[in-house]
Amino acid sequence: MSTGTAAAPHRIPRRDAPVRLRPETRARHLQLVDTERRRREQRRRWIVRAWAVGIVAAALVGVMVHAFMAENQLRVDRLEQRIEIEQARYADARLDYARHAAPRVVAAHAERLGLVPGSGTRTVAVPGVAPGSPVAPKAATDDLQSVKRALDGTP
Repeated sequence: MSTGTAAAPHRIPRRDAPVRLRPETRARHLQLVDTERRRREQRRRWIVRAWAVGIVAAALVGVMVHAFMAENQLRVDRLEQRIEIEQARYADARLDYARHAAPRVVAAHAERLGLVPGSGTRTVAVPGVAPGSPVAPKAATDDLQSVKRALDGTP
Protein backbone atom coordinates (compact mmCIF):
# COMPACT_ATOMS: atom_id res chain seq x y z
CA MET A 1 0.00 0.00 0.00
CA SER A 2 1.27 2.85 -0.84
CA THR A 3 0.51 5.77 1.09
CA GLY A 4 -0.10 8.72 -1.05
CA THR A 5 0.85 11.97 -0.05
CA ALA A 6 -1.81 14.47 0.05
CA ALA A 7 -1.20 17.45 -2.07
CA ALA A 8 -1.30 20.76 -0.49
CA PRO A 9 -4.41 22.57 -1.35
CA HIS A 10 -3.95 25.01 -4.16
CA ARG A 11 -4.28 28.47 -2.97
CA ILE A 12 -6.93 30.61 -4.81
CA PRO A 13 -6.09 34.25 -4.91
CA ARG A 14 -8.61 36.41 -3.34
CA ARG A 15 -10.14 39.28 -5.38
CA ASP A 16 -10.24 42.69 -3.95
CA ALA A 17 -13.65 43.93 -3.01
CA PRO A 18 -15.11 46.38 -5.51
CA VAL A 19 -14.49 49.95 -4.63
CA ARG A 20 -17.70 51.55 -3.54
CA LEU A 21 -18.07 55.23 -3.80
CA ARG A 22 -19.34 57.02 -0.89
CA PRO A 23 -22.82 58.48 -1.35
CA GLU A 24 -21.59 62.08 -1.22
CA THR A 25 -18.94 61.54 -3.89
CA ARG A 26 -20.83 59.57 -6.51
CA ALA A 27 -22.86 61.26 -9.22
CA ARG A 28 -26.54 61.45 -8.52
CA HIS A 29 -28.85 60.68 -11.36
CA LEU A 30 -32.03 61.24 -9.43
CA GLN A 31 -33.06 64.48 -7.83
CA LEU A 32 -35.89 65.61 -5.72
CA VAL A 33 -38.41 67.54 -7.79
CA ASP A 34 -38.99 71.05 -6.54
CA THR A 35 -42.54 71.76 -7.74
CA GLU A 36 -42.43 75.47 -6.94
CA ARG A 37 -39.21 75.93 -8.87
CA ARG A 38 -40.62 73.93 -11.76
CA ARG A 39 -43.78 76.09 -11.82
CA ARG A 40 -41.71 79.27 -11.76
CA GLU A 41 -39.64 78.04 -14.69
CA GLN A 42 -42.73 77.06 -16.65
CA ARG A 43 -44.35 80.40 -15.91
CA ARG A 44 -41.17 82.16 -17.00
CA ARG A 45 -41.12 80.15 -20.24
CA TRP A 46 -44.75 81.05 -20.96
CA ILE A 47 -44.03 84.72 -20.30
CA VAL A 48 -41.04 84.64 -22.65
CA ARG A 49 -43.14 82.88 -25.31
CA ALA A 50 -45.96 85.40 -24.90
CA TRP A 51 -43.51 88.29 -25.25
CA ALA A 52 -41.98 86.69 -28.34
CA VAL A 53 -45.40 86.18 -29.92
CA GLY A 54 -46.36 89.73 -28.98
CA ILE A 55 -43.23 91.19 -30.54
CA VAL A 56 -43.73 89.20 -33.74
CA ALA A 57 -47.42 90.20 -33.85
CA ALA A 58 -46.53 93.86 -33.29
CA ALA A 59 -43.98 93.70 -36.10
CA LEU A 60 -46.55 92.14 -38.44
CA VAL A 61 -49.14 94.75 -37.52
CA GLY A 62 -46.55 97.45 -38.17
CA VAL A 63 -45.77 96.01 -41.59
CA MET A 64 -49.49 95.75 -42.41
CA VAL A 65 -50.13 99.36 -41.36
CA HIS A 66 -47.14 100.53 -43.37
CA ALA A 67 -48.35 98.64 -46.46
CA PHE A 68 -51.87 100.03 -46.02
CA MET A 69 -50.54 103.57 -45.70
CA ALA A 70 -48.27 103.17 -48.73
CA GLU A 71 -51.18 101.84 -50.80
CA ASN A 72 -53.40 104.73 -49.74
CA GLN A 73 -50.60 107.20 -50.45
CA LEU A 74 -50.38 105.85 -54.00
CA ARG A 75 -54.15 106.31 -54.34
CA VAL A 76 -53.88 109.88 -53.02
CA ASP A 77 -51.04 110.63 -55.46
CA ARG A 78 -53.14 109.34 -58.38
CA LEU A 79 -56.10 111.45 -57.25
CA GLU A 80 -53.92 114.55 -56.92
CA GLN A 81 -52.58 113.95 -60.41
CA ARG A 82 -56.14 113.64 -61.77
CA ILE A 83 -57.15 116.81 -59.91
CA GLU A 84 -54.24 118.72 -61.44
CA ILE A 85 -55.20 117.48 -64.92
CA GLU A 86 -58.84 118.46 -64.41
CA GLN A 87 -57.87 121.87 -63.00
CA ALA A 88 -55.70 122.51 -66.06
CA ARG A 89 -58.59 121.43 -68.30
CA TYR A 90 -60.95 123.73 -66.40
CA ALA A 91 -58.53 126.66 -66.71
CA ASP A 92 -58.22 125.99 -70.46
CA ALA A 93 -62.01 125.87 -70.79
CA ARG A 94 -62.34 129.19 -68.92
CA LEU A 95 -59.72 130.75 -71.17
CA ASP A 96 -61.55 129.53 -74.29
CA TYR A 97 -64.83 130.87 -72.91
CA ALA A 98 -63.21 134.23 -72.08
CA ARG A 99 -61.76 134.43 -75.60
CA HIS A 100 -65.11 133.67 -77.19
CA ALA A 101 -67.07 135.96 -74.84
CA ALA A 102 -64.82 138.99 -75.32
CA PRO A 103 -66.82 142.03 -76.46
CA ARG A 104 -64.87 142.49 -79.70
CA VAL A 105 -65.31 138.77 -80.59
CA VAL A 106 -69.05 138.98 -79.85
CA ALA A 107 -69.33 142.21 -81.90
CA ALA A 108 -67.44 140.63 -84.82
CA HIS A 109 -69.67 137.55 -84.71
CA ALA A 110 -72.78 139.78 -84.61
CA GLU A 111 -71.53 141.73 -87.66
CA ARG A 112 -71.06 138.43 -89.54
CA LEU A 113 -74.65 137.58 -88.72
CA GLY A 114 -75.78 140.96 -90.09
CA LEU A 115 -76.55 142.69 -86.81
CA VAL A 116 -75.77 146.37 -86.34
CA PRO A 117 -74.71 148.24 -83.20
CA GLY A 118 -77.38 150.11 -81.26
CA SER A 119 -77.79 153.85 -81.61
CA GLY A 120 -77.84 154.62 -77.91
CA THR A 121 -79.13 153.58 -74.52
CA ARG A 122 -82.67 153.78 -73.27
CA THR A 123 -83.64 153.86 -69.61
CA VAL A 124 -86.60 151.80 -68.50
CA ALA A 125 -88.61 153.17 -65.61
CA VAL A 126 -89.28 150.84 -62.72
CA PRO A 127 -92.32 151.65 -60.63
CA GLY A 128 -91.37 152.96 -57.19
CA VAL A 129 -87.75 153.79 -58.13
CA ALA A 130 -86.61 157.26 -59.01
CA PRO A 131 -84.72 157.40 -62.33
CA GLY A 132 -80.96 157.49 -61.76
CA SER A 133 -81.24 156.53 -58.06
CA PRO A 134 -78.59 154.01 -56.98
CA VAL A 135 -80.73 152.72 -54.09
CA ALA A 136 -84.11 151.05 -54.59
CA PRO A 137 -86.85 151.47 -52.00
CA LYS A 138 -87.54 148.58 -49.63
CA ALA A 139 -90.93 147.84 -51.15
CA ALA A 140 -89.35 147.32 -54.59
CA THR A 141 -86.88 144.69 -53.28
CA ASP A 142 -89.11 142.72 -50.84
CA ASP A 143 -89.71 139.92 -53.32
CA LEU A 144 -86.01 139.71 -54.12
CA GLN A 145 -85.09 139.55 -50.43
CA SER A 146 -87.56 136.71 -49.74
CA VAL A 147 -86.10 134.70 -52.61
CA LYS A 148 -82.57 135.32 -51.30
CA ARG A 149 -83.56 134.13 -47.80
CA ALA A 150 -85.07 130.97 -49.25
CA LEU A 151 -81.91 130.25 -51.23
CA ASP A 152 -79.58 131.01 -48.32
CA GLY A 153 -81.64 129.01 -45.85
CA THR A 154 -81.77 131.93 -43.41
CA PRO A 155 -85.12 132.85 -41.80
